[in-house]
Amino acid sequence: MKEVFIINSYFKHLFKSKSKFKIHSPFIYDLITNVFNAKVPDEVTEKVMKKRKKLYSNKTVLEIVDFGAGSISKTRTKNKSKSKSKSKSKKKYDATYKAEFKTVKKIAKAALLKQKYVNLIYNLINHFQPKTIVELGTSLGITTSAMALARPCGKIFSLEGCASTASIAQENFKKLGIKNVKLNLGEFDTVLPEVIKKLDTVDFVFFDGNHRKEATISYFEKFLPLKTNETVFVFDDIHWSKGMEKAWEYIKDHPETVVTIDLFQMGIVFFRKELSPQHIVYRF
Repeated sequence: MKEVFIINSYFKHLFKSKSKFKIHSPFIYDLITNVFNAKVPDEVTEKVMKKRKKLYSNKTVLEIVDFGAGSISKTRTKNKSKSKSKSKSKKKYDATYKAEFKTVKKIAKAALLKQKYVNLIYNLINHFQPKTIVELGTSLGITTSAMALARPCGKIFSLEGCASTASIAQENFKKLGIKNVKLNLGEFDTVLPEVIKKLDTVDFVFFDGNHRKEATISYFEKFLPLKTNETVFVFDDIHWSKGMEKAWEYIKDHPETVVTIDLFQMGIVFFRKELSPQHIVYRF
């Protein structure tokens, strides 16, 4: 049923989508022309792809704790193991949490963004040059690494609920020589308020953690007081479920939102008061 819903949503997206030549906003036209499909430097692509390939072949088994819903590319499977050690381990967590055992390569194949979306995040960061970046959902650190390489002088606060995947991400940061990422480990509802206390404003937020309607809206509203006119919000998996689509509609209709771009996989939000309000569906 989930797959049928996503397919139907995708066809609706295609029907509504516009080419860049039908977009009248100079700001959005320039963004699509010069940023969305900009070439990522070869040295960056090589570094990120090299790490991605190593993750795809890594057979190390990790205990994965999931505090929220998955996503289109992050569907979890139930742990069918009956080993005593695993049973005991799962008892450590509340019933609302999921604890499973998976290899790194399985996590990578299910959880990592497609390279074109990693490139898009890189290009957005490289174009807007945000000073303060927040990422909800570090996972194995591939997208985080791309953001850090796009803005070495920026400060990146990345939040992750699972200690084992966070440890892999930290290893990747170290091997890539990345020093501008502060990884905050813990459940978002606990860690996020502490991160927000440290910030006066935020320039770029990538929402890629708990893919539920209520959580997504809650995180959106928590960051609104920190936004500036130039702040950019990016939401992953806006069409993953009815709940996420409702969350996206809420975000689009919020009085603080000025312009949105729906790429199906992602939704981008701008708050620039100088722009005419509009909601664009674009086939990326």
